[in-house]
Amino acid sequence: DIYRLRSYGFRGEALASIASVSRVSCESTTQYSFGKINIEGGETLHHYQEEKSLPSTGTKIFIKDLFYNTPVRMKFIQSKTSEKNQIKKIIQSFLLEHFDKDFSIKWDQKEKEIYPARENQKDRLKDVLFAQKDIHLKEIHSQYDGVEVKLFLSEESSKGNAHKSHFIFVNQRYVKEMAIHKVILNTASSLWEMGETGHYICMISLPADEIDVNVHPNKTVVKFFRLSKILAILSGAIKAELAPKKFSSPNQSQGQQGNLLSEQDQTASKEVHYRQVDFSSPGESEAYFSNIHSDTESASAHDQETDFRLLFQTKDHFLFSHSNSLYLGSKEALMNFHIKNLLSNIDKNQISPLLISRPLNFNRVLTTKELRQAEALGFELDPLDGDTYAVRSFYFPLQVFPYLSILELIVREKFEWSRINFYQEMKSFDPSHHAITDLLKTLSLNKLLTEKLIRPIDSNQLKKWYEN
Repeated sequence: DIYRLRSYGFRGEALASIASVSRVSCESTTQYSFGKINIEGGETLHHYQEEKSLPSTGTKIFIKDLFYNTPVRMKFIQSKTSEKNQIKKIIQSFLLEHFDKDFSIKWDQKEKEIYPARENQKDRLKDVLFAQKDIHLKEIHSQYDGVEVKLFLSEESSKGNAHKSHFIFVNQRYVKEMAIHKVILNTASSLWEMGETGHYICMISLPADEIDVNVHPNKTVVKFFRLSKILAILSGAIKAELAPKKFSSPNQSQGQQGNLLSEQDQTASKEVHYRQVDFSSPGESEAYFSNIHSDTESASAHDQETDFRLLFQTKDHFLFSHSNSLYLGSKEALMNFHIKNLLSNIDKNQISPLLISRPLNFNRVLTTKELRQAEALGFELDPLDGDTYAVRSFYFPLQVFPYLSILELIVREKFEWSRINFYQEMKSFDPSHHAITDLLKTLSLNKLLTEKLIRPIDSNQLKKWYEN
């Protein structure tokens, strides 16, 4: 079955081609027989075999004087160094994937390079690629829907891609796939300095019938039947490992030191009489709100990294400062704008698989068109039984929101999602301190004002509001 190949594919044609343009000698030994054949320029000069018992088995192939009989072809050969580097890359690919095998390599008249079998793949990577460098590798692993991804990223980086070790393997086959290359470099950019890239080695394992390896003679180009799934798993795994833990509950980051204070002491430490505060001073107002309403010290420290500082929030509004000015914002307006903006600009590289598929009942059967519309929004749906569908993936930037509820609302409105008031419909959803701060950081102050998501508020309005 050529659609379920587990080997490296067909090599008979390649052997015949090599034998026609070089001098080839092949020795093959089984447990009970030995054979040898010599071919020069496609002509068999010698073929010998005999039955005998031998201590070791295996095959040796020697190829010499490549293109000796085709001088025109020789003109297209690159420099010795360039050809050698290409051969070296192929050999390195076998070294990296088959780390449990012994290898010995001899280049020109130099001593043999010995690569003993390793129990750990990371050790082989360092043997082959980073023997002369002190490189720290971060290992990332993910598995979903029959696809397994293992990725090694160097913490070190430099400008340009020259002299970088970039390897992609699919089912132990070295391949070249620009889409995967770009996703790795773009998604892992937070690990490296601005404008720089590092080394990566990516190993992908998937069912053999999900790729076609016979699309190019050199077999380094393969066709993925569902490339978007591979990219989503890869992107999601890198982000989960490298991205800062955004939108986390403040309670999760609260240190143990705060628990040493009694509840009464903690309340007293935050207590300030607002009538003693000068609200005409933005700085004093800011300190007042930070002291009373900040959830934790870590949250306050987080906000100091940006010009946006969230000071206080009610069920429907939030107050924040920016460049010593105060602004009042509507949670409803901000959340609706952000969700609709995300749904309008879906980045396919950020569609992430759900590790555990979630069943949803929509109380009706979705049409083929609606299933395509859902997939375009990042939600891959598989029909299970009747009106129930399994949600296989979601749009990663929606993770801060109850994205399954968003999907239910979209389906209910037959994908006319632009008219949905998501914030009002998701009654149980209340964004955390960090969630609002991070959303503010994604938008400029000018954008917030232009879209009427916030409005300036002066100290007199603030004072009157609080006294009432």
